[in-house]
Amino acid sequence: MYRALSRGLSFKLTMGNIISLTPPLTIAREEIDLALDILDTCLSEVESRPPKG
Repeated sequence: MYRALSRGLSFKLTMGNIISLTPPLTIAREEIDLALDILDTCLSEVESRPPKG
C-alpha cells in the first residue's frame, strides 16, 4: 500500500485482501491504466521479495 502511495496511487483495503479503488466519475482511461500499472508494479515487487524469517 505504501509503495503505491509513494507513486501517487491511494486505495483502501477491506477485510485484509479487498482493494477498493474509488476514482472520480471524470477519470480518463489513461489515468485508470496508470493506476492499474502502479498497482501491478507494487504487487510484483512484493511478490519478488524474499520471505521473512
